[in-house]
Amino acid sequence: MKSPVLVLGAALILAAATTPASMGRPGYLFIVGGGEQTPEMVRRFVELAGGPGRANIIVIPMASSEPAETGKEKADQLRGLGADASVLVLTREEAMAEPTAVRLAQATGIWFTGGDQARLTAILLASPTLRAIVDRYRAGAVIGGTSAGAAIMSDSMITGNQYRTPPDTNGYYGDEFSVIARRSIEIVPGFGLLPGTIVDQHFIVRERHNRLLSVILERPSMIGVGDIISSAPAFNALSYIA
Repeated sequence: MKSPVLVLGAALILAAATTPASMGRPGYLFIVGGGEQTPEMVRRFVELAGGPGRANIIVIPMASSEPAETGKEKADQLRGLGADASVLVLTREEAMAEPTAVRLAQATGIWFTGGDQARLTAILLASPTLRAIVDRYRAGAVIGGTSAGAAIMSDSMITGNQYRTPPDTNGYYGDEFSVIARRSIEIVPGFGLLPGTIVDQHFIVRERHNRLLSVILERPSMIGVGDIISSAPAFNALSYIA
């Protein structure tokens, strides 16, 4: 019997073993729990995207409350490591336009910044742009993200909204999870890049064990992935989850 919750290292790299071979060679998911990424982590992301001089990375920062500034900061960091990096800030209308999706056709890496994951899903779910992102992943690109950019990876996503027990309509956001209870955490569709899972971010630092356990309690067929931030310099990576 599989454990319902996996606690993983500061960064997690996954090659989708569940992706059918007929869909092409899959790329990597580079999942970071939150906070600042170490230079080694950012360098590794660039390497997975093709390396200096070859990596073509698009930064998608709409989860942030200041997307232009956040996106520029990340793109500048990636350029400093030899990548060709650009920022793509979209509205829902733009995400639904086919020409926007075409802009992703040559991307070897896509990075989602932190913030509020619900902003990303509101703009990108069921859009040609998201289909283009999934296509790039299936073609071998690396898809990465931190915090909100981690939460969107799974097919079921924690929004951050909680409900008191018993459930009511007064949702609230916070980091206090004193109980494990069904119907206490809001779950919505994510991007589906990591099937059969629910990813929770800032897992150790913000003590979100009870939150993820509450979610998995209602969904016993799914695996809860708790991605953590660590001050240790070691870089943890897995090639797949069996």
